[in-house]
Amino acid sequence: MEKFDFTGKTLLPLCTNEGSGMGAERDIQKTCPGVKLAEGLSITGSQAVNARSQVEK
Repeated sequence: MEKFDFTGKTLLPLCTNEGSGMGAERDIQKTCPGVKLAEGLSITGSQAVNARSQVEK
């Protein structure tokens, strides 16, 4: 991500986990100055196979 200029862009973070939730927002802001960070989507890994509608939404 460090190689790209995200200035003025909106990033929609998505992650899978087993209960830890979304935790990378602060790191993304540091790595990509100027990015607009939308609310992220955190999906439990065991539910990822059934998460298509959540991702599309």
